[in-house]
Amino acid sequence: MDDVNHNQNSGKADRNDPLQSLSECRNEQTNSRKMERAQLLGQHTHETLNGTKVHIWIRDGKYLARGSYQKQRFGE
Repeated sequence: MDDVNHNQNSGKADRNDPLQSLSECRNEQTNSRKMERAQLLGQHTHETLNGTKVHIWIRDGKYLARGSYQKQRFGE
């Protein structure tokens, strides 16, 4: 009983708490799936020969090209 009170009062995370472990896992998954603006050849947005704009993103160390063509999304 004293150990439980000590852990609650110490402010340290209890690694045996399944709810806290689940919360940490969800945070890690969210952060790893985060897309950030990236640049290719010094630009975030490129325009193709037919005028379609392509935006460059990075997620999990991989570059992604995303945009729309004829109202259809590509690169998803």
